[in-house]
Amino acid sequence: MPRAGQKMTAEQRARCSAAQKARGPQGPQPGRWKPDASYVAKHLRIRTARGHARDYLCDGCCGGRAQEWARRHDRSGDHPEDYVPLCRSCHNEYDHELLAAGARMTHAIRRGELPFQ
Repeated sequence: MPRAGQKMTAEQRARCSAAQKARGPQGPQPGRWKPDASYVAKHLRIRTARGHARDYLCDGCCGGRAQEWARRHDRSGDHPEDYVPLCRSCHNEYDHELLAAGARMTHAIRRGELPFQ
């Protein structure tokens, strides 16, 4: 790479252009996402891939305007399809159902009622 104030050669420009095209306009493309990304990184990726949740209708019971991306609990969150647009109310209800199911499972295990024996 040339130093500040120096012009790039045609070969350097071509190499940089090819590298930029490989990265795409917004950085790495979804097929190259790393699965161990943080919560914030995954939500930024979904917004890059699918836009804002507010541009969709809620996939929950209300059918109103969505406000948040919610990860489907049966998925890893590593792909854009792993998220659904939900309003806050439906998102809270969706997460509460998971927490309640987990609590029921914990209590059953403590009582010795293992459902998976």
